[in-house]
Amino acid sequence: FYSNILKDIEKTIKQYDDITPTSLNKLLKEIRENLSESYPVIKNDLFDFADAEAGWVSGAINGAVGVDLMRNVLRNSTVANIVNTSLLNTGNEAHPIKTWFEAIDKSILFDIEGAIKLGMVTGETNAEIYQRVLNITNTNITHAQNLTRTAISVISNEVRQRTYEDNEDVIKGYERFEKLD
Repeated sequence: FYSNILKDIEKTIKQYDDITPTSLNKLLKEIRENLSESYPVIKNDLFDFADAEAGWVSGAINGAVGVDLMRNVLRNSTVANIVNTSLLNTGNEAHPIKTWFEAIDKSILFDIEGAIKLGMVTGETNAEIYQRVLNITNTNITHAQNLTRTAISVISNEVRQRTYEDNEDVIKGYERFEKLD
């Protein structure tokens, strides 16, 4: 998703012969609008993943035993609740997934604004400004990718746990194996 935003930023920057304070405000408004769309897209993707995971858990157990034991598949409302309320823990703090992505979006916007202003002040060409934007946003995009992987892991674990709980009439217990780095 964020790589598409960078492509949009490149197109927008190339529209201007020179970036002026007026065009900068317009450019930042467009970037803000693009970033405001990031979490809804990510949330939909996480929901689709969680929904598929819920079906997979039941199907995997039913397939392994050869009998349709796991009949209680999570409802969409339960899956949505898991996606909306799951917390990502960095060790020092835990926040909802949405909060983490909103923080990344703010950081990206702040960094992009600073890069464009610095490029304007130093007389860089639009191509040079865009390269500066790319260089400065790579860290944030890597952070977003890492958060996405962590969110998928957290949601997967919560969906599986909830599926087991909803089928406790046929599950006597379960064993969990985790490898800690």
